[in-house]
Amino acid sequence: MNSPKAAGVAPLIDWPAQPHVIPREIFDREDVYQAELERIFKGPVWIPVAHNAELPNPHDFKTSEIGGVPIVITRDSAGAVHVFRNACSHRGTQLVTRGFGHAPAHECPYHRWVFDSAGRLQTCPGEEDFHEDFKHENFVLSRIRCESVFGLIFATLSPATVPLQEFLSEPIIDTMKVALGGDGRLTLLGYQKVMFDTNWKAYMDNDGWHAPMLHSAFRLLDWTGGKGDIVCTENGHRSVRYQINAGKNLSFLKDPSVVQYRGNPKESGLGVIPNLFPITNMSRQMDIMTLRYAWPRGVDRTEVHWTYFAHQDDDAELLKHRIGQSANVLGPSGMINLEDGAVFNRLQRGAGTGGENYFLKGVHHGSDPLTYSTQSDELANIVWWNAYRQMMGF
Repeated sequence: MNSPKAAGVAPLIDWPAQPHVIPREIFDREDVYQAELERIFKGPVWIPVAHNAELPNPHDFKTSEIGGVPIVITRDSAGAVHVFRNACSHRGTQLVTRGFGHAPAHECPYHRWVFDSAGRLQTCPGEEDFHEDFKHENFVLSRIRCESVFGLIFATLSPATVPLQEFLSEPIIDTMKVALGGDGRLTLLGYQKVMFDTNWKAYMDNDGWHAPMLHSAFRLLDWTGGKGDIVCTENGHRSVRYQINAGKNLSFLKDPSVVQYRGNPKESGLGVIPNLFPITNMSRQMDIMTLRYAWPRGVDRTEVHWTYFAHQDDDAELLKHRIGQSANVLGPSGMINLEDGAVFNRLQRGAGTGGENYFLKGVHHGSDPLTYSTQSDELANIVWWNAYRQMMGF
């Protein structure tokens, strides 16, 4: 990863020498959090901000943010996608307040400047009295660099960020292809949104090993025997491919169809989970295709939007099945993920006790997570933390 250090001195951290040990203080220090916004989120990384399915038509838009900087993603009249800083070019007033919608133009409430969906200034009352050098083309919205893969739109605030394909790398892109329906031709089903009382790193510092121990549904569904491998990249991405054993006894479910596979029979039981550095998770599990946009909201707050998709070729029956399965199985209150929120909150409480966290399962002398790791160990977590340390200068 291209990771030049930001200006200034990194916060002082007494970081252990062993790669499998991290200090708990990094989860609850305000100075560390502020440095992360500058060095990571505003640094040389690509952040997913929208999928084509969320703004399928000309003049559709969506608002988001990167590292606390508000942005607006638009599709112009010709179908091109743009990402702008969400601020009027006149006096910096936030331009768009709705989360998403459709509008051929956006008007600033302060002085009624109007911009089209391509970011061009259209009208500004009173311009006959402006400075004689005033020109509309000098006051377009501030553009943010963006690229896309399989319909997923990424943005970056840093001019030093490498091209998107290089940032992601081939093994991650291959898994993303499966997660995003094979070709990215998706339809938006909807969102479920949650705020966790935890640091964003505790949210991302997840592993497959915990699943059968924490989640009761894994045991009830007999999903504990599937095999899986993890591919890691040096810049902190992790790509999981695994098999889920079909449940043998589903009598405890009022509607067993909620865990049935109805999509491509060749992919029945296949699960893929690309985790993108620094904070994005997506997955294709059973017939569920979901993307989790996440934002740090403070040293002890993380907001996550579960975003569910169907494929454009789905028939009505499969579409209905995807909706029911998405909300009931892998959503924030679904039968699989329900316990995660409680653990995230308790991780944050534990961070205040001081001391260190350890990664032990699968971690041996000479073990290399860039060569091989499994879904049932903690080895891949070390790669993420190494990328984090490099960007932060610890």
